This record gives sequence, C-alpha cells and structure tokens, in this order.
Amino acid sequence: MPIISPVTADSDDSDSWESVSPTDPLRSSSPRRRTTPLADALSEDDSLPTESSDLQRQVEDSIYTYYAPYKDLIAPMPIDDLPLHRAAHSEYVNQGLKGLGPGFCGLDASRPWLGGRGPQTCWLGEVTNATGGFGGGPGQLSHLAGSYAAVNVLAIIGTKEAFEVVNRKKYLEWLLSLKQPDGSFVMHIGGERDVRGTYCALASAKLLNLLTPELVDGVAEFVVRCQSYEGGISCRPGNEAHGGYTFCALAAMEILGKAELLDLDALT
Repeated sequence: MPIISPVTADSDDSDSWESVSPTDPLRSSSPRRRTTPLADALSEDDSLPTESSDLQRQVEDSIYTYYAPYKDLIAPMPIDDLPLHRAAHSEYVNQGLKGLGPGFCGLDASRPWLGGRGPQTCWLGEVTNATGGFGGGPGQLSHLAGSYAAVNVLAIIGTKEAFEVVNRKKYLEWLLSLKQPDGSFVMHIGGERDVRGTYCALASAKLLNLLTPELVDGVAEFVVRCQSYEGGISCRPGNEAHGGYTFCALAAMEILGKAELLDLDALT
C-alpha cells in the first residue's frame, strides 16, 4: 500500500495528496501543508532552521509517513460523541489485581504512578519514607514526582485511611528541605531543580492543605523568571521554553493564585 504524504505548499489543490514510497522520506526542504489536525501538530522553525529543528523535522517526517494513510479512516466527530468502552477498560485495569507482568520491571522506581492507572494502591504506605516523602518503590529515595503521584492517588481514593498514609508534618518538612533560596525546588535531595519540582511540590501540598507562607515564599517570582522571550516557560531561567514545563509552571501559578504575574498574552 502506498504511503501518503501532504503535497508541497505551492500546490493549487489544498486537499490533494501524493503517494510516495514507504522508504522515501518526506521532502524535508518543502513546507508541509497543514490540512489535518495531525499536520497541525507538526513543528515550525519560524524560517530560522537550526540543527535541533532539522533533527526534529526528520523525526516527524519519518513518523508522519506511517500516520498519514489513516487520516481518512476515522470520521471526525464531536468530542462528546467519542465512545468510551468502559467494560473493556475495566477488564484491562482489573488484570493488575492479579499482579503485574515482567514487562513492568522497568517501572520499579515509578510504582506510585501505576496507582493512578490501576488498582494497585494498597501498598502506597510501603513507599513512604521516614523523611515524609514517597519513593518510587520500597526503600527508594523520596522523590517529588513519585510523591506527587502518590498523593494524587490517595486524594482520588479520598478516604480518611488513605490520607492517614501521609505524615503531613514530615511531608512539609521534606518539601521545605527541597526548597532552594531562589524559590525553586529540587526533585530530590541532591537532584535537579526545575519547574516540574515547583508544580509537584505545590500540587501535593495543596491536596494536603500544606501551602504555608514559608513554603510558597518566592516561588511565584522564580516561575516568572522562567518565562522566555517566546512567551512559553522553560525549566529554569534563561532556558528554552517547553510545552511540558509551561504546563507545570502555569498550573503552579494557578495554585498560588498568581497566574496574572505571567505575560499571559505572550503565553497564549
């Protein structure tokens, strides 16, 4: 079956597509017509190509050749009309009650995240450390990402027993030990600092009613310094804006009630 790719931007037919061999890459030097939501997701280099933008384009082109043939197979429909196959999802998720297969070994340090995607929540108390945070697994170092996931799972359960898994006093002490003089948070003791840590710290603290003045002091100012000339937000001040970091930063500012300190016009 031929692989389909969008025609170049100088075509007269905005809806026409051309066939190329599966082994032929899309012409990386030609603008890609944006006629579908899939094409709309492709990156732009603002006519200022760099080595990294060229590499990004090559990756997108190699993937696009496999997605393009299916562009017309699924009829567009309103989001509210998309079916959710509850029985099939339930059957798949409940397989985790019988234990997880060997394919999950690589996620040994990410166990709290599995709790948000399946029924394996009864052991979250086992990954709580004496310092107050949650590790990725029993005996592992307390980490903000895993702690964020664990607290979210416990909040979703929502019972008194679930919240009693967390020693709130120790958890706050641990969060404060991760806070840096510039208002940022490191992900773990001796770890990297970026706005992921800011979001994970504030979101989990909000759920546990631990947003103390000491914890939030200077945090909003750090996030504001992470906004770049592009309008997006980077991991730390002076770095390139990134979608994931922008999400974390904006969500953190919403938790603080200070989103207006950002340049929202530039962001949007």
